Amino acid sequence: MTQKALILFAALWILLVFPSVTLAQQATGIQNFSGRVADKAENVAIPKAFIWIHEQSGGPSYTVRPDRAGSFVIQLPDGYYDVMIGSSGFAPFCKSIWVHAGKPIHLDVRLGPDYENLQD
Repeated sequence: MTQKALILFAALWILLVFPSVTLAQQATGIQNFSGRVADKAENVAIPKAFIWIHEQSGGPSYTVRPDRAGSFVIQLPDGYYDVMIGSSGFAPFCKSIWVHAGKPIHLDVRLGPDYENLQD
């Protein structure tokens, strides 16, 4: 292969590979996932709740705690997630969410009593 052919081959390879890398980087992003956790009966904030978020593809898990008003916010990479929210004395809440570019997610959760595990 001559030097000109080698340079031409390298230039074409760079033009073909790098635009696809750039497009792939633009397609993924970080989105806000926010919400509020409250009591089902009176809509009172549950600041001691925990929010566990697990990426369905086997990626990382995240945890976040609500503030005194029951509100939370976390930034997540694009993907499918299972979300579990719970607190002592309340039945857990589970939901699958899809986080994707340009679509911040807000989830208001009202937890009801955990009758199965309440002691008399």
